[in-house]
Amino acid sequence: MQNSAIFMVDFSRECGYLKKVLEIYFKGLIMGDFEKWLFAANSALGLSVLGLLITIACAYPLAGALAMPVQIAAHIGTLIFAVGIKVAYVARLVFLSRLGRPVH
Repeated sequence: MQNSAIFMVDFSRECGYLKKVLEIYFKGLIMGDFEKWLFAANSALGLSVLGLLITIACAYPLAGALAMPVQIAAHIGTLIFAVGIKVAYVARLVFLSRLGRPVH
């Protein structure tokens, strides 16, 4: 029993150093990824708003000039782009929070 204690080594100091190095390394990688994802969320938000405006225009004011399948697609698109706005906005808030920026 006491002979096995000879082979026990305290790695707490070495592991603590390694943990700190890995945290710094991964924090840099992850922050860069959050910047990319924030850009993607902002882009998705802008495209969703643009798509929503186009589908609303097709579904309501221009409905008389469009064929029925186009009107149906416009109404479905209105629902899809509205959901896209909500998802992109929540993603934007999450990435802003992860980056430590103010969330409004």
